[in-house]
Amino acid sequence: MVHLEETPGYSFSSSQPSTYLSVSKREMPKKKEEMNQMKGMLKWKNDFFQLWENCSLVCLENNQKC
Repeated sequence: MVHLEETPGYSFSSSQPSTYLSVSKREMPKKKEEMNQMKGMLKWKNDFFQLWENCSLVCLENNQKC
């Protein structure tokens, strides 16, 4: 639930559904941007762990500590 204090300039009520809809529409691109950032972070993490795993395997094969 969105608190009114966190969204200045907007007021929600059952008699004004259009206001709520316009706010939702305005928040959509921001959410999509955040999703893309999250996907980017996850991909970076996966790549990093893949690299680290490969490095560990190479070190083990050569009997060295990473």
